[in-house]
Amino acid sequence: MNQAQAHDELFCRLAIRQGVMTRDVGIEIIKRFRADPRRSQGIGEFIVREGYLDREVVGTIEGAIAQRAAGHVSEAKRPAARPQLAKGGAGAPPPRRVPHHHATHVPISSTQQILVGSSLVVLVLCVIFIFYIMGSGKKHEDSKTASQSQATTPVLPEVQKFETDQSKAREKRQATYTQEQIDKFMADFNAAMTEAADLARDFECTGLNKLRERRKEMGGDSLPQEIADKFTQAEKQFQSKVDDAYKSLLATAKERKTSGKEEQLAETLEDINRRCGPEYRERAQKELGG
Repeated sequence: MNQAQAHDELFCRLAIRQGVMTRDVGIEIIKRFRADPRRSQGIGEFIVREGYLDREVVGTIEGAIAQRAAGHVSEAKRPAARPQLAKGGAGAPPPRRVPHHHATHVPISSTQQILVGSSLVVLVLCVIFIFYIMGSGKKHEDSKTASQSQATTPVLPEVQKFETDQSKAREKRQATYTQEQIDKFMADFNAAMTEAADLARDFECTGLNKLRERRKEMGGDSLPQEIADKFTQAEKQFQSKVDDAYKSLLATAKERKTSGKEEQLAETLEDINRRCGPEYRERAQKELGG
């Protein structure tokens, strides 16, 4: 893992720990960011551009990472092993007698101890990383690593305030509705998903736009939190379909431009307009240089 990947994962871990994103969203962000051709701009810019978090919150987390990096002290080199005195030399401790009933142990050199210890550390880190990426609920981090991480991670007042405000807003919205009303919202959401999925079979952006339209009609920001979360996740899924369609159509457009097939190129651009939206057509024209 290089330094940039370590920074990206640290950013998402801090955001998850502070409660501004879920673990599933964090994993999704890492996957989408590493596939993004503009990832050189940084994960923070990617998150703001895709609408996951506000720029102010992203800046706060980046500041925490910078503060953590500035306060990091490199681990000192391992001290050299204490040389053993020659047998019978001056100052040598008297030999210890081993009782006959004790088992004789094969001595292990310091080099072997270091290699075995390093191998165990690498193995434990690999297991933790795999379980984290797969979204498993099990956590195999040892208590010492967890305590050190907690001690070195600064508690940010801005993030605490944001988390508190979000929590209060969720509680207020939740208290406004009865269970019967929430069940009605859930039924309306399922109907909206069915309608959007039908539209997206031919034109991906039409399904996404319909889903956003139904969310606004049902109450927008005043929806119960669990319904709002479902809309947010569904919109991201539909957006992913739009992005996939655009990538495929853009590759076709590049091939037709290279081959000089102007009429077919125009048809492909029109397909991008219908399936992905006008903004994607403008983006394709810029990428094609025309």
